[in-house]
Amino acid sequence: MTTSIIYHKRGDAFAYAGSVPLPAGNWTGAAQLRKTSAADTDEPDLELAVTLTPPHDLVTTTGVLIHADASDTAGLKGSYLLDVQFTDADDAEAVMSTRTIKVMFDRDITHD
Repeated sequence: MTTSIIYHKRGDAFAYAGSVPLPAGNWTGAAQLRKTSAADTDEPDLELAVTLTPPHDLVTTTGVLIHADASDTAGLKGSYLLDVQFTDADDAEAVMSTRTIKVMFDRDITHD
């Protein structure tokens, strides 16, 4: 289920920040963009860097930053799907994912 849509210019650095409640653990995150028409394929269109910040309150709310360089988004156009998958390095059975986000890449109007 897609819950939100992000509009982004291709060729611009991509960053999306939020927070997620995770139970105590040694969590890492991974994110991939996949073309909407090929979301069920094995190969992602782009691997995104995911940075997690330590929990900042008693309910273990963890900060999440998803990002890609401008050069990584230069060739993207159209509609893509994105989610973040969290895994606990100390517990192989502990896997959690965010809801799916739709990202629309438009061409840049002002450019060199």
